[in-house]
Amino acid sequence: MVRKAPPKKSKKAAAKKTLPKKALPKRKPVFKPKKPAAKKASLRPISTPAQEKLRDKVVKALEDAKGENILCVDVRGQSTLADFLIIATGRSSRQVAGLADNVKKALNAAGMKGVRMEGLPQGDWAVVDGGDVVVHLFRPEVRSYYRLEEVWGLEPPLQETFKKL
Repeated sequence: MVRKAPPKKSKKAAAKKTLPKKALPKRKPVFKPKKPAAKKASLRPISTPAQEKLRDKVVKALEDAKGENILCVDVRGQSTLADFLIIATGRSSRQVAGLADNVKKALNAAGMKGVRMEGLPQGDWAVVDGGDVVVHLFRPEVRSYYRLEEVWGLEPPLQETFKKL
């Protein structure tokens, strides 16, 4: 009877050395009992006075520039883009541009940096992004076409105006 030589270990197998069981660290149990869940707060966080002051300054700037049908929508808890959406109407494209300029000046005076505006060349719809407050400015026809109020579940304020026309 011929004995076969044991197979040679490869270099990779030789490199793997197992530690003796005593050298392995002891592990703590992974299971941790869960604490009872705390009551959830309401979806709308409490507004800070700074946010309300900023909103009030923007509304005042729109009123000073003769903006019409000013609507403030509180979207805290519904959107991460802003805390307040303000929608207003200007009678002409020139007034919409003037409203946007007034809002930008008010936001800059309140200490907001990097206020961005879009849509001024056309003058149909201008958007002023002030961080916590986003202002949409429309001409009446464009506002009735897009109906942003309905997107947020509100009653459009222009229905009575257009019935008279």
